[in-house]
Amino acid sequence: MMNMVDIRTISWEIVTKFGFPKNDALPLLDNVTIVRSKDEIVNRIFGMNSLAASACGYDRKKALAWLERDGSVELLTRHEQEFLRGAQKNAVPFMAQVEGMWALCWCLRVVPDLNFSKPCSDDFVKSLPDLKKDESGEGFRRRSFLRDSEEIVAKFDLAYCLHWGLVHAELIGKPTKRIKPYVITERRRALEWLFSSDAWDDLSSDT
Repeated sequence: MMNMVDIRTISWEIVTKFGFPKNDALPLLDNVTIVRSKDEIVNRIFGMNSLAASACGYDRKKALAWLERDGSVELLTRHEQEFLRGAQKNAVPFMAQVEGMWALCWCLRVVPDLNFSKPCSDDFVKSLPDLKKDESGEGFRRRSFLRDSEEIVAKFDLAYCLHWGLVHAELIGKPTKRIKPYVITERRRALEWLFSSDAWDDLSSDT
């Protein structure tokens, strides 16, 4: 059984290195059972990949067709489907989601490290199916294996504490310059989704 007190102690050790204070009043996580299957996680990654590519100029119809062929389109939210079908124009949120993809790929052992002090690697796209070459997602599925639950919970708790640190820094008028906030918030959102049955657009990011 996971010791959440020990996990939180390690989280605060890392958080204070970012220059954020420790907050002993922050509640421990009470929902630490992963409810998403490996296939659900892969489908979410594929959806986010298609959205991010489209946000950066890739043809939206081709991205949607790729998802439909792969069988991943059912995990898209209504908002995401509207974007790929051209009804929604704001691309900025989908660009930021690359950090959530990085976190989920770490959970599946596709990328080796989830270091919150730096953004995802510049060559991250090489770890994902090549949409421009119409590459199948089967190879990605085969090489994906979910990490141990305790390892993921520890990163989830760290993301939660770091997010609190970001909010606290903003409230006292001393925002951090060490890392871009969206790196932490998008990764926390992705990790939160693993432990929640809520739809992607309905996830809470309270601290």
